Formats: sequence, structure tokens, C-alpha cells
Amino acid sequence: MKTITFVITALLLWSCSSPPIYYTYGDVTITRVEKGTTNYFYYGKHPEGKYPDSFIQSTYSGFNSGMGVYITFLPNKKVRFDYEISLVEEIGNDTNIYVNNNLSDRLPFYDDRTLPLNNTVFTTDILRSEGLKGEINYNKKWGSKVTATYPSDYP
Repeated sequence: MKTITFVITALLLWSCSSPPIYYTYGDVTITRVEKGTTNYFYYGKHPEGKYPDSFIQSTYSGFNSGMGVYITFLPNKKVRFDYEISLVEEIGNDTNIYVNNNLSDRLPFYDDRTLPLNNTVFTTDILRSEGLKGEINYNKKWGSKVTATYPSDYP
């Protein structure tokens, strides 16, 4: 009986998603939702639980791994995702968001010598040991002009 209770509890915790985080630059917003070791990024601002079928998905193993993705808001209102760790892929057919798979054109990951552009924000759970302060401080340090809106009760 204890095993069944543990499994049900684990499944419920695993299936729960966090409230959305919003990243905005100009009049374009990306909605981010974490669900276990998977992050979903949607074009536009969407309320909790009402998400489109097209998105960028970032998945990692959860053990000795993590998620680190740069989101760059382009002048044509499209949004590019550069990644270094985790599996990142496009789901659906939203042409406003795409994964940059060109290795020579990717933004440098954690490279202190090269600053991301002010229209870029770094999203991560790697710095989570500091709570979201790690993500916030990283973006502030490099002068990101992307506005991130976190839920007040976010861990």
C-alpha cells in the first residue's frame, strides 16, 4: 500500500506544472511553463492552462543535467531559441518561433567574454540553487532589456 501511495504522489507531483513565466521585449511575449524536467515556450502571452498547440520544448534528464536556453527577440517579431544543454525542439507549425540549429551561429553559453544582445534573455534552471535570483542576476549583469515577469509564489 505504501508503494502505491508513493507512486500516486510522485505522478501527481510530476504532472503538475508551474505558473507561467512571461518574457517580453517590445510588443512580443514568450510564455514559459515548467512541467517536471520539460519547459514549454509559447509565442504570445497565454493565461495558465490555455496554451496553443505549437511551441518550443526543452527537455533534460533531470539527473546531472539542466536547461539553459537563450531567447532572442528579433526585429521581424520572430523569436529565436539558442541552446547549449537539454534537448530543444519545435513542436507544431508556429513560424514566429524557431530553434537555431546552426552551431556556428549560436550565442555563446556562459561565455563571460561575449555579452548577449539586449534583446536576449537567458532562461535556466541551472542557477536554481539561488532560486530565480540566479536567472534574474545573470540577465541583469549582462544588460538584458527583456522584461521577465515571474509569479509571486514561484520557487
